[in-house]
Amino acid sequence: MLAGLSARAYNRWNMSRWVAFALCMVAPLAVRGQALKDALRLPSGQDRGRITITTLDRTFAAKRIEIRTGPEGLVLAATEESDAVSAIPGIDVVEVGFAPVTPRPSPGPDDVEVVLRTGDRILGTLGEAKEEAVQVASPSLGTTSIPFARIDQVRFLARRTEWPKSTGPIKDDTLYTVSGDKPTGTIKSLGRGEIVYIHARRQRETKLATKDAVAASFVPIPPDAPTPPATLYAIVQLTDGSELRGAPKSYGSNGLVFTDLYGGERTVAAAGVAGLYFKNGRVIYLSDLAPAKVEENANYIRMPEPLPGDLSYPFQRDAGAGDGGRLLIRGKEYRKGLGVHARSALTYALDGGFSKFQATVGIDDFAVRLSGLDPVGNVSFVVLGDGQVLERRDGITSKSAPLALTVDVKGRKELTLLVDFGEDRSGQGDFADWALARVIR
Repeated sequence: MLAGLSARAYNRWNMSRWVAFALCMVAPLAVRGQALKDALRLPSGQDRGRITITTLDRTFAAKRIEIRTGPEGLVLAATEESDAVSAIPGIDVVEVGFAPVTPRPSPGPDDVEVVLRTGDRILGTLGEAKEEAVQVASPSLGTTSIPFARIDQVRFLARRTEWPKSTGPIKDDTLYTVSGDKPTGTIKSLGRGEIVYIHARRQRETKLATKDAVAASFVPIPPDAPTPPATLYAIVQLTDGSELRGAPKSYGSNGLVFTDLYGGERTVAAAGVAGLYFKNGRVIYLSDLAPAKVEENANYIRMPEPLPGDLSYPFQRDAGAGDGGRLLIRGKEYRKGLGVHARSALTYALDGGFSKFQATVGIDDFAVRLSGLDPVGNVSFVVLGDGQVLERRDGITSKSAPLALTVDVKGRKELTLLVDFGEDRSGQGDFADWALARVIR
């Protein structure tokens, strides 16, 4: 019956898969494991230690917060440490930090990161195998069943260093294995201990042990994944490392309620929420924008034309330019920002629509790890508006504390972020971060 059929044709021929697919597209993600969620929920209040809130004009600590939706949109009510209560429009909130992310230190062969087509990431442990869905047990979400139609890739956490850098367009579901093989076909099930798929060339059912898997990529199935709304929404970061996008509706002692991009309502226990990062408000992170112009040359001694042996460290969004890891300055991690290497000039079109530029700058800790030296690196951070120097900080090394900048850019049409070689005149270890680089309407 399978002879002459491609893997994708088999997928369409199998009526049971069509039925499952139709149900998956209309049903919200099923969240169970209520006992686990109840165990995470705080019995009363939000006594989780320091809550940090960043707004347009300040960062402050709060003892507790409440989020509610009113006639004028989302409002965040914060009880500060002084017991003063602030009511802040959601559009003016940049981020709220509740707790650190605490991923599993030693992932097992069935611990995975499921990347959805929306860009959401769900971390957890594979459950029993199911047709057309991946079941994942997550500390923050309980047991979640994720339809194949919503998945871009399943990555095995124990093989993080071997994850494919870029998959590109694929015609069949593709597996990446520890041996380096990349068999293709149609994935039938992906569960605890085993992946079952129809091999594209052999046209027969084949199995791969999860201990031998690096990642699994799924062919996109129409329709396209939903896009984030044009109105205010948030990236919800969970304490297990998962990230989901959606529109918050409320937050209190019973947890966070939000609508995800597929239109399903989710509730996450308060203790499972690490942070909220708001988008489409009055703050825009530059790492979410494409620069209008990029000028980079990591070589202190530079020739008029590039040479084959020249160093090259292209700028990275929300990652360091050295190893692509998290942005780190003096041990402090930053979720958003730009990682560069001197000399780097990134220009962004503002068109006069913003009032302030803000960032925290410093040498990325990768420079110390790479060289074994501290101090290492020496750079100048320069902020230019329409070619005019608005702010300049020289002599920044790995010993320098993270430096917060606020620069007036009102009326400026272009913003250029320049990191230049510093006073040591060597370029060694000049890995620099524009952490939390953002502009404010």
